[in-house]
Amino acid sequence: LKRGWIVAVERNGGQVLWRYVNERAKEPHAAGRHAVAGRMLIVNDLNGGAFMGLDRFTGQEVWRHVGPPDRHGANDVFKVVDGVAYLASNDTHVYALDPHTGRKHWRVSVGGSASSSAVCGDNVFAAGGALFMLDRATGARKATLFLDREGFVEPDAFVVSRLLAHGSRVYFVGWKAVYAVDCSL
Repeated sequence: LKRGWIVAVERNGGQVLWRYVNERAKEPHAAGRHAVAGRMLIVNDLNGGAFMGLDRFTGQEVWRHVGPPDRHGANDVFKVVDGVAYLASNDTHVYALDPHTGRKHWRVSVGGSASSSAVCGDNVFAAGGALFMLDRATGARKATLFLDREGFVEPDAFVVSRLLAHGSRVYFVGWKAVYAVDCSL
């Protein structure tokens, strides 16, 4: 959000309610995806590596996290479940944080860019080529799925889509098939 704007517009009449203007010249931007959690609008910034919480009624920045300068940020959408916001990021981490304060509950590296996440049951799944299953409460890695005997991602199962949780399964598209994974492996 380098010199970028976020604008809140009244839905019936189109009146501008507030503008958030980012003046951080050293953070390049690609305004990202956002989610709502109570009063908060949580926004990420792919190129700037930042994500932040704005009060959605006033436009005031409440908190900001800036990732490593040599990595892109998240292209994922925050998933807010039971008062915790989860996000997979291209900075190689999956995050669980308080959407109102930005305080991290945990941050876990998956060793490479994580492009998408899904929350299902007691687990958070993250796509980073392979499919990672993390404990929702602690971030501990429970499993890395779709690896061959040498520890490389099975070519046909390389995750090329966003993850979608529905019911007791997580779905994704691989190179040659659509996959459904039971959330309670």
